[in-house]
Parts: sequence; structure tokens; C-alpha cells
Amino acid sequence: MPEHLADALKSWLLNGLSSRFGGRLIYDEDAGRVICLRLRITPEASYSVSNKYIAPLVNSVGDALLDVIDQFLALRRQTGKTDEYEVA
Repeated sequence: MPEHLADALKSWLLNGLSSRFGGRLIYDEDAGRVICLRLRITPEASYSVSNKYIAPLVNSVGDALLDVIDQFLALRRQTGKTDEYEVA
């Protein structure tokens, strides 16, 4: 996968798994946890509690990144969050 495409996908994924509240970035830990469980990805213990599920997802590369994107889209479809502007 070309690096410029991977970077764009990672940025899109991070935007989908987070939102801004009062100037702070808030991560959707529940969605991150579900995706990690589905793909058997180990959470990053070295990150803060709110980021430990998100970090390994957005740091995925190649086919693993495509699997994460696939699961993210499946989770959004399952939860009814299909509007691209809706907070994940």
C-alpha cells in the first residue's frame, strides 16, 4: 500500500474514533476495544487508558490496517453510525 494512502486512511480512522470536546481529543475507547477484540490486537499498555485501544489500530500497517478499516466500517454499520460527519 502506498504510504500516502496509508497516512490518509490512518488519519480518517483516527477522526472516526475520536471527537473534540472543549479543545480536548476524546477517543471512542469502546469502539477501539471492540475492534481490538475482533482482530485479536493487544492493547498498548504504555499508552494512557483512553488511548490504549486506539493506538495499535492507527499504527497498523499494510493488510492489518485494511482489516482495521474493515472492522471499523462494520462496527459503524452495526451501530447505525453511517454518516461521515457523525461522531464515532
